[in-house]
Parts: sequence; structure tokens; C-alpha cells
Amino acid sequence: MRKTRTFLRGCWLVIGLMLVTGFFMFCGQAQAQILAELSSSQVSPEITAKLRTLQREITEKGHSFTVGYSPAMERTIPQLGGLIKPKDWRKYAPFEKMQSYLAALPSSFDWRTFGGDTPVRDQGACGACWAFGTVAPLEVMISVQCGRVENLSEQYLVSCNENGWGCGGGWFAHDYHQWYIPATNNETDAGAVLESVFPYQAADVPCNGPHSHPYKINNWSYIAGYTVPSVAAIKQAIQTYGPVSVGVCFGSTFQAYKSGIFDYNETCSGTVNHAVTLVGWNDDLGADNGYWILKNSWGTGWGEAGYMRIRYGISKVGYGANYIDFTSCPALPPGLALTNALPVTLGTLYQGQTTVDGQANISTYACSTRAETGPEKAYKVTTTTSGDLTVTLSNLGGVDLDVFLVTGSDPTSCVAFGDTTAIYANAPPGTYYIVVDGNNGAMGTFAIQATLGQKMPDLTGTWTQLTSSSKGKTVSGTLNVSNVGNADAGGFNVAYYLSTNGTTLGTLLKTATVSTGVRAGLNVNLSFQYSSSTSLSGKYIIAKIDYDNKIVEKNEGNNAAARMVP
Repeated sequence: MRKTRTFLRGCWLVIGLMLVTGFFMFCGQAQAQILAELSSSQVSPEITAKLRTLQREITEKGHSFTVGYSPAMERTIPQLGGLIKPKDWRKYAPFEKMQSYLAALPSSFDWRTFGGDTPVRDQGACGACWAFGTVAPLEVMISVQCGRVENLSEQYLVSCNENGWGCGGGWFAHDYHQWYIPATNNETDAGAVLESVFPYQAADVPCNGPHSHPYKINNWSYIAGYTVPSVAAIKQAIQTYGPVSVGVCFGSTFQAYKSGIFDYNETCSGTVNHAVTLVGWNDDLGADNGYWILKNSWGTGWGEAGYMRIRYGISKVGYGANYIDFTSCPALPPGLALTNALPVTLGTLYQGQTTVDGQANISTYACSTRAETGPEKAYKVTTTTSGDLTVTLSNLGGVDLDVFLVTGSDPTSCVAFGDTTAIYANAPPGTYYIVVDGNNGAMGTFAIQATLGQKMPDLTGTWTQLTSSSKGKTVSGTLNVSNVGNADAGGFNVAYYLSTNGTTLGTLLKTATVSTGVRAGLNVNLSFQYSSSTSLSGKYIIAKIDYDNKIVEKNEGNNAAARMVP
């Protein structure tokens, strides 16, 4: 019996050593690949040395995450952070005891799978993480509840707050999205501002109010619990209200995070120094030992496409956790004021502002070649800038109505039409008449709204060629970047990533800057060349255009181009 036990102990010892050895071999291989890529990239010697030291340390201590280069490595800790606790911040703050709502929670949850996969932003070299941590949950809930992706202005919070906050730091600013009106900055209302109205500049620039505020939150609250609430309470808030804004302490290791589950505790002199957003969780090691899905504001080049998986309780993640309550979706984006008008040949204008009567007037509109036999309702709108002019009818209640956009008093000047929506793309500044016509004598009520889309650039790209040599170790090609928008694009950056499947961003290979930008409707060819110590054949190169989101674009979702290395 004693021999048998000794034999079994020996077997378990051998198996344990094999598992540990396998773990370190796996981590060592991952880090070796990163080291090889650093050697062949354009990363500065100082950053390369720093990353080598960090990689060696996390491997020796048995951590399972990896570190690597991202643009965040070029910035200082104050530029990347900026969360500063106000004095006695807990004294008058609203707190909610989530424990009273605690229910059975799933082992994993992620708002990105429910329509909340909103773009990752980049705060640049400005310590305004507090503004991004404030805005991010609202953007997600607008996407989930309103069905549209909005880019909200962090610059409004940076420039218009009356707390003295800015690029030098600040705190969660939900009050400005709910009730607080910064009247000293000429604002006349509370609520979020659109990015297109006040673009992010990563600087303390003047407020220049007033601004329109299309979105407001109903309420907000901290989650009860001293400094860091319980894991269960944070989970309940995420599932009940949406992504949660939290503080975290970060240092050089967090800054260099690339992939895996982050489990390295860092300390800060001020308890926490960075605001982030938790969009979900995963109890991979149990209900109290899983990880948060953390959304950062350092661009998609950092971490796992801008996200991090971080163990519960690491680096004080969850400090000051707070949520917003948002349910009020505007029916349509803010629109242009419509004025009743009576163009000479467009029929009779009736006094009921949104009612089509039953009288028949025959008009033929050149843009549709239809003969409309219903009565007409006409409105006038004047624009001072060019853009996509859109008119939308709603609340029709089954009434068959058509809408037309005309530039003069004659139906032959029709430029757009539709059953419920008419869009005149790149409409020049001027006066337009909006005509609502009842098809075949239809009558009823309706709601009408006109919006003018801002002229914006839209960058997209395709690989025109990609070749390899030296047994797949040297890759070269040409990336064609086109501006399919209606406005010029200024200078921007392109990041090239290695990918195993053509969709998931892997290791950052290199970055390039197009300082001249691209004019609207034009394109530019970019040369690409990269050398590796191992063959890249069969893998993909993904080019991420404007990867750090310096340009506000009409479509933020068409900026990637992937191609397999032959």
C-alpha cells in the first residue's frame, strides 16, 4: 500500500510539473512573439526596453495576460488618467442599495451583445477620462434603447463645466446630463451635446455656448458600498441600468496591457486615477472570482480592441461605481424649424397645421412622375449650410401620404420624394418647400420633422495588393484609402494589425500617418512593408484607418480593410 501511495504521489508531481511547464511555455511563446515584433517595428528604444522588462516580470510571476505596444505608451500617466476625487464627494452624493434588488444573475453578461457595441473613443493627451467615463454609458443606452449610435461630446463637459475640471482632471459629471445648466457659459439647458456640434479637441478650449441638448438622463446614482461596492451589487446595476462608470488605479503595467485577463494589482497615491466603464462580466472562476469587461478611452489600439478583461478586485476597479437611468429617446434627432408656406402652383394650404383634408388637387412632381390627386400641405425651410436634408413623416396611423422636396414654386423643381422620408443629399444652402400630399385623396393627421446632416468625411479602404517574400517573412502591399464622404478629411493615422481570422485585431505591427489628409471624393495609396522573424503566410493584415478616432466621420464602422498574406 505504501508503495502504491508513493507511486501515485510521484505521478501527480510529474503531472503538476507538466502543467506548470506547459503554462510557462505558452506564455513564453506569446511574449517571444511580441518581443520579435518589437524588434522589427518602429517603437522607440525606451518603450521597447520598458516593455521587455514588463514582459519578463509578468512571465516570471505567472500572470496570464500579455503586454505590448499601443499609442497609449507614448503618453504620460496624467495624460491617460485624470480622475480626481472631489473633497467629501460621498457627503451629499446619491447612493442606491442595490442589495434590495438583488436577483439571480447569469454567470456572464455583456451589453455589447444587446446592441451596445458603441465605438471606442480616444481621449488623446488630455486627462479627461472622467468625461469619457461619464459619456460612455449614455452612448451605449442610446444605442440599445433608441436603436441608433450617437457620438456624444466629451468636449462639452471638458469646456463647459463649472467645477474647474478639464484636461488636468475631473470627476463623474452626470449632473450636466440631467439637470445642471452651466449658465455662466451661456448654456440654456441641461443634457448631452452631440459630437458633431462640439467636436473633441483634447484641450481646454472655450465653451462658446449655447448648444443644443437632445438627450437627457432621468437620474443617476452611486452604488452603495464603501468606496468599492460588492461584486454582486455592481453586476445588478449593470444588468438593471446599463454599463457602469467606475474608477480604477492604473500604472505602467495597465498602460501596456495587450490581451488576456489582467490580474496585476497596481497602487496609486490618490486611491484611483482613471475613469472607465464596465459593460459586463464573466464568472469564469466562480461568482466572486471572475472578471469585468472594461471599456477604456485610449483608442482601439490599446488592449483587446479598446477593452480589457480584469479580475474582480484588482487595482481597486469598481471604485465609486455609479449608473445612469436613461429611457427618454427623442422621436427624431433635433430638426429644422418649418414655416407654413403657400407656393403659387402647389395647391391650397389648409389651416390645420398637421392635417390633410379631403379635397383633391392634381399635381405632377418631376422627381417621381406621379400624379398626386390628394390635397397638399406645404412648409418652408431655409438652410444656411450644405448637408443632407432629410424630411420624415411619422404617426401616420395607416394614412397613405407622400412627401416631396422642391426648390421653387413649380412641381418640376422637385429634388427628392418618398412615402415617408425624402432625402436630398448634399443639399446646398437655400430655401426649400416641403410638400405633403395625400395619395388618391387620402386624409388624416401626421407629424413632420426636417433635419440637416452635417457635411462629414467618411474614410474607407481596400487592399489593392498584398505580396510576401522570404518564405512569408516579408510582406508588402498597397492600401487604397478613399474619402466617400461629403467633406474633406484632415490628417489621420492608420494602424496595421496581425490577425488570424481577418476580423479580430491581433498584434499591432506598425502605424503610419497621412498628414495631408484626403479631399472629399478622392483617394490616396499608402505603401505597406513589414518584416517578421516568422512566416506570416496564411494570416491576415488588417488596416484600421483613423484607428485613434481623430476624425469625426459619417460612418465609423467602415474603416477596416483585411487581406490574407499569400
